[in-house]
Order: sequence, then C-alpha cells, then structure tokens
Amino acid sequence: MSNRTTTRRVWCAPITNKIFYGSICNETGKVVGVKKDITGDALRAVAEHLFNQPRVLTFVLNSGQILSVKSCVTDSEMPDNSVENAAHDLLHAMQRMVIQFCVAGIESKEKSLNPMEEALYQAEQAIAKATGANG
Repeated sequence: MSNRTTTRRVWCAPITNKIFYGSICNETGKVVGVKKDITGDALRAVAEHLFNQPRVLTFVLNSGQILSVKSCVTDSEMPDNSVENAAHDLLHAMQRMVIQFCVAGIESKEKSLNPMEEALYQAEQAIAKATGANG
C-alpha cells in the first residue's frame, strides 16, 4: 500500500484540450485511477456563470501571456458593437502590445524622448486604470 496522497482536481490536457476531473498524486503530479472528461459540463457551467454575471475575466498564463475572457449578453439580433465591448477589445489589444514591447526590450519611461518608451508607459497606465490595478 502506498503512502502517497492524492488531490481531486480539474485540469485541461494540453494536447487534447479536454477538461478532466480526477485524482492527482501530490508527489508526482500524475493522474491516479480514472479520470473523467467533463469538457462539455465545465464549459456549460462557465457559460452559465458568465451569463448570470457578465464581466471580464483575466488570467496570466504560465507563458506570461494574458488571457481575457469577456461575456456579453445581448438579444440574438443585436450586433456586438457597444462601447463597452469595443473598450474590452482595445484593452486586450493594449495588453498584447505591452507584452510585445517588453519582449522587444523596450523600457517604460514617463516623459521619455523615445516615443516607444513613452507609449509603453502610457499603455501601462491605461491598462492599470482600466483594470483597477492603480489603486
């Protein structure tokens, strides 16, 4: 009999992109026993959660990239062209741009004579304001 402990958890398999529920060995990180594919149920539960409370969810991925998921509930015949939705799209684009600036080695500097450094500073300030991260 093994003394290893397990934890029940949910995870997404990177190769199949399926969401599973099962036991994981705390010491090895490997699946123990049977895992259950809950992809459909998990996505439906998230969709219902977002339907009941529309908002933007933001996650920092292991790669350092930012994933933003927005929910918007509209009538089926209404186009998705509200200012709020456009603002979210602009925020997402700005977050991606900041990451690319940083990867390129550009430093953020307020009132810099280098327009890229100043633009990066302004982008970071706008993101902080939009996400409530500035206080």
